[in-house]
Amino acid sequence: MDISLAEIAEGYSQNIKMLKIAKALSVSESGNNEALAQSAKIVDELKIELTNTGKSVKREAVQLQKFEDLKLENAGLLDRLRYVMDNVPSKLPQQQQKAAPAQQVRQEQEQRPEPVKAASQPQVQVTGCQYLDFLTVDEFKSIPKYMKGRLTYDKVNSIIEKLDKVYVEKYKIRRLKKSSLNDMNKKRYEAYRLQETDDTKGVPFVVEQDINEFSSLKMDSILRNILTILRHCGLIYEIRGGGFTRFGCYRY
Repeated sequence: MDISLAEIAEGYSQNIKMLKIAKALSVSESGNNEALAQSAKIVDELKIELTNTGKSVKREAVQLQKFEDLKLENAGLLDRLRYVMDNVPSKLPQQQQKAAPAQQVRQEQEQRPEPVKAASQPQVQVTGCQYLDFLTVDEFKSIPKYMKGRLTYDKVNSIIEKLDKVYVEKYKIRRLKKSSLNDMNKKRYEAYRLQETDDTKGVPFVVEQDINEFSSLKMDSILRNILTILRHCGLIYEIRGGGFTRFGCYRY
């Protein structure tokens, strides 16, 4: 506040002094008792007003202090909020899934109950897959939102269909006799044999090179995201080693 309590009190004190002087002059000059009584009344009223004003000033000072304390508290909250917003990680860490040996996978498949077919039918027009399974609507809805992003149900199933054809083309070559193959497929045949390990016995798998050769798909962020979804839904799993990341099929 611009005027302090002391200044207000000083102003009223000056007025009281002037009234006292006026009262003294009035008594000495005229001896008018009525004027004296009136002056005394004014002095009493000024004293009461001064007391009330002092109380009001104190109340305002308390309110002002509360406002200053609240202002400091809000400033601290604002600083903490800015710090949190400036330090939010762009991506949340995801737990890495370890590759399971082929024997363990087969045992898990034998123990797994038969999946219950959802009443709703897939919305895309498909003829069926030999190695993978299309997602049902309920399975798609169960995928976490952070994993699904902007992917649609039709988009995921269309990628599954293309990936299934990669498995088909690869193992069409792998099942033939090497002597019956042309030069290009003989090279592929040898490459497939080098990719196989003890963990892949009896498990169909593809690698990134197979995807590039037998489909129009590219190993970009969208395809990686869909592969993560397929692992989450139990359709494929990773078998690492020898410089390869193999996408094994749970169905076999």
